[in-house]
Amino acid sequence: MLMTILSKRGIQRRSRTARIFVAVAVGILASATTLALAATTAAYAGTGGTRTTPPFNECPAVGSDTSCQVLFVIQPDGSVSVLVDGSQGPFDTPPVEDTLIGVLNNSSFPVTSLVLTSTSDAFGFDGDGICAAVTIPQAPGCPFATTTTGYEGPNNTFTVVDANHGTVNFTGTGLAASSSTYFGLEGNVTPQSLEFPLAAQPAAVNAVEGQAFSGTVATFTDSDASDTSDSASKDSATISWGDGSSSAGTITSLGAGHYSVSGSHTYTDEGTPTVSVSITDPDDPGGPAKTSTTATVADAALSAGALALKGGVEGVSPGSASFTFTDANPLATTADFTTGGGSATINWGDGTLSTGAVSGTTGGPFTVTGSHQYAEEGTYTLTVKVTDDGGSTANASGATTVSDAPLAATGSPDFVSTNPVSHTVATFTDQNLGATTADFTAGGGSTTINWGDSTTSSGTVTQTGPGQFTVSGTHTYAALGPYTITTKIVDDGGSTATAVTHVIVFAFAPGGDFVIGDQNSANGTAVTFWGARWAKSNSLSGGSAPSSFKGFEDSTSPPMCGTGWTTDPGNSTPPPSGPLPTYMGVIVSSSISQSGSTIAGDTPDIVVVMTNPGYAPDPGHAGTGTVVAQVC
Repeated sequence: MLMTILSKRGIQRRSRTARIFVAVAVGILASATTLALAATTAAYAGTGGTRTTPPFNECPAVGSDTSCQVLFVIQPDGSVSVLVDGSQGPFDTPPVEDTLIGVLNNSSFPVTSLVLTSTSDAFGFDGDGICAAVTIPQAPGCPFATTTTGYEGPNNTFTVVDANHGTVNFTGTGLAASSSTYFGLEGNVTPQSLEFPLAAQPAAVNAVEGQAFSGTVATFTDSDASDTSDSASKDSATISWGDGSSSAGTITSLGAGHYSVSGSHTYTDEGTPTVSVSITDPDDPGGPAKTSTTATVADAALSAGALALKGGVEGVSPGSASFTFTDANPLATTADFTTGGGSATINWGDGTLSTGAVSGTTGGPFTVTGSHQYAEEGTYTLTVKVTDDGGSTANASGATTVSDAPLAATGSPDFVSTNPVSHTVATFTDQNLGATTADFTAGGGSTTINWGDSTTSSGTVTQTGPGQFTVSGTHTYAALGPYTITTKIVDDGGSTATAVTHVIVFAFAPGGDFVIGDQNSANGTAVTFWGARWAKSNSLSGGSAPSSFKGFEDSTSPPMCGTGWTTDPGNSTPPPSGPLPTYMGVIVSSSISQSGSTIAGDTPDIVVVMTNPGYAPDPGHAGTGTVVAQVC
């Protein structure tokens, strides 16, 4: 921001009238009414002066001065005060002409420069600056710079445009908060020769198309108010209304150097024109103060009519909305609500917005229509809002109910399993192709598996495709045998489906596995899986089994279809002592052979045998049962 301090009274220097104008540059713009400064970045060390009463310790002893003659104080709000020490005169004698000036930054931000303008050749340096050889004593630490014959102070330099214009630049990152520095200028500079320029700010302008606006459009301050030779009564203002027309503003005193600018104007159309105000003080060479604001010219009002809603079915059939409204503007057309800032928007209440179609003849009434497919059932608050391109609005809200889509479930094929059972127990479909697993596990949705032994648990729902799901679970049965598993699926919207499947829970014999022949493995077949006459009781498609094999192989790993097994002949590896599992997994072999002391066989299949009482590890106590299921 640039801020200019300009003279009101002449300063005698070499028989000429002097006027000097000061501006302060900072990193960020601030309020024009307070002439506030703003910050750049980090600090400049400065000289550490802090006094705002004479003697000002921001300046050292230079020439005939023991401290600053003039002190610029940058206040915390960014405004500038100009102070004087009447005991200090020009620092260079003879001739008596130059001023020692201090700067104290009492704000919270760095200042980068002071821009100076004068009519007294303030930058017409003649070589007797604060570091010049003719000045005794010189400023401590001279020379600070050589570009302007030593008028600069510590860590500042001058940019000279001509004898009447120049800038004091604070080097590095600027004059830091709570820091100070000093420099010298040609001529006898006094605070009486300084003044602040006009500073203006806008006022809000709110109007309605076709109706006369009359009110304040700006305010400004003028520090000349106490000087009748340069009073604000001589100021003038021009208002540009932003629609191609302008008029003179009326200036009214608000007291203490504050003024308002008002005017009257009628806008022919709604909109947001830029209202610009220019205020001129004929005695202020700093130029006019300007400010602007965006006016709000309101549109004619809209009125809401009826709202009709249909919810539809989630993911299956869409819902719809129809909303009527009128515009007080008899020349309104549908384009007012679809172009140039006009719109018709439907908020469907589920986070979805869409543009409604607007229909109607010139002058209305008008209708907004739209449709939307809801992803979830429920009650939604739907809002239709119409905005005229001039800003007027009309809206209506209402509740619509979306129905839940139906479910269909099927039990998994009957299966067998060891404990614990971990299996898919059902599949189901939701006609809502946008359904997710959360519909059946949260918010009122649930999936419950009744394991058929008087226990239940929540099922795990997995999505396999749009609207397609499976239910699985894990359960440990206290007893082996067949069970009926019932699965109930409840959508969070209320739809339900039930599926049934069956399981036979079995176990393998401990310490190894019993074997039957593949010709005896059909469901419902009575079998002998252990005994002295095993080879005669079992038929194999691959030939006869060795007579020494009694029906037990001693592998310690659970059997797997498609693998082989080996065991010792006869009773060298005893079978378990019993009792055996009531439902037991048994190897099915199609070929069994003996090589030396080792008997080997294949495992094309595994079946579940419901065992009979009477088994003992003695081959004379045969193990018998009935095949009830195929494992693999």
